[in-house]
Amino acid sequence: MPYFSSPFLFKEIMTPSTKVAKIDLEESIRANIQSLILTRIGEVAYDREMGYDIWDYDKQVFYYDKTPYYNDSKEASERGLLESSAEARNNFTKKLQTLVRKNEIRLEEITVSFNFEKTDDDKHLHLYQRKVKIEVNGRIKSTGAILKPSFVMKIDYTPFRFERT
Repeated sequence: MPYFSSPFLFKEIMTPSTKVAKIDLEESIRANIQSLILTRIGEVAYDREMGYDIWDYDKQVFYYDKTPYYNDSKEASERGLLESSAEARNNFTKKLQTLVRKNEIRLEEITVSFNFEKTDDDKHLHLYQRKVKIEVNGRIKSTGAILKPSFVMKIDYTPFRFERT
């Protein structure tokens, strides 16, 4: 069964003569997971709790010296993404797994991998720029097949850029 690619223009769907791009089930699942990851909490009007809280994390970390995020108890070594913190990694992994389980009902047996990676692309940005690698695997309920290839997304976090592989 073909699915509409995302995002799409409603005008294209409503015009009978227009061919709307379609994708297969696996690609539709991957597109939905990407959308879930890129959505900020509160961004979706019909569900203000839906979204991924990583996008609010930069306020606490990178704007630590600005009101209302100021926290003078942080040591200089703690300023920046806490990629060495197992607690931060586990928190983001659990929240993403919950988000995908709740909002991608076509998958079961979902596993999520979330890792921080340092970047050495620019010596001046290394204190602030971090890479995040997210991988989501699962079994498609309707077919029983494993999602192949699995969903993989790499994010250059602050400044923001993402790449899906």
